[in-house]
Parts: sequence; structure tokens; C-alpha cells
Amino acid sequence: MVFADGWRSLSMSLPKLPIRKGRHKMVDISNLSREELEELKVEIDKRMVELEKEQKVAALAEMREIAKRHGVSLEEMIQMASSNASPTGQLPKYRHPENAKHTWTGRGRKPKWLVEALEAGASLEDFAI
Repeated sequence: MVFADGWRSLSMSLPKLPIRKGRHKMVDISNLSREELEELKVEIDKRMVELEKEQKVAALAEMREIAKRHGVSLEEMIQMASSNASPTGQLPKYRHPENAKHTWTGRGRKPKWLVEALEAGASLEDFAI
């Protein structure tokens, strides 16, 4: 059986479900038994999982296309985003001048590279982003 919105065939044991007329295409389930409703629910849950997977695949393809238009791969974008992230979710305020992967949010203990630079005479403002 195929519903008005293109859904695939449900269980063959389900009766033909009439489509309500009106603004929205709806399946009339008012005459279904509890067992038929349970079967329908299982089929709906399966379709929801399939639909979610399809949407994720489409979103991934769209993100890859956007990255490609900007001359980078999606993997590079993810790596760039994750290298700037901190465990606390705060944006970094200070960055190592020679290695941009080393950052500090200004919270918690100062990282070793920053402590060493400050002891060598640098000022905190030298590392501000």
C-alpha cells in the first residue's frame, strides 16, 4: 500500500487506510484495532529512523558541497573547528605565536607554554587574540 505522501507499503496485514480529505492529507485510523495500530506504529518508527538517516546523508552532502565551494574539505573544516574548541566551550583569548593549536581561554591554570613565555619576559597581551 502507498499513502498519498509517497510512504512505502506497510504491513500487508493492515487494512487499506482511507485518506481524509481536507487541508492536510491524513490517514484515517479511527477504525483500526489496537493490534493494527501497534503494527502501524512499528512501521512508522522504522520509517522515522530511515528518514532521519536520509536527512543526515543529505545534510552531509550539502556540507561537503559548501566546503568544496570554499576550497576546503569538510574534514579540514571539522579539524579547524575542533582545534579551536576548549573543553569548557569557551573561546580562546590567548594563542601561542608559533603554534596556533596552543590556546588558552584565560580560565584555569595557565598552560606550560604561556608560563614559560611569561617567565622569559613576555606579557600576557603579547598572546591576546
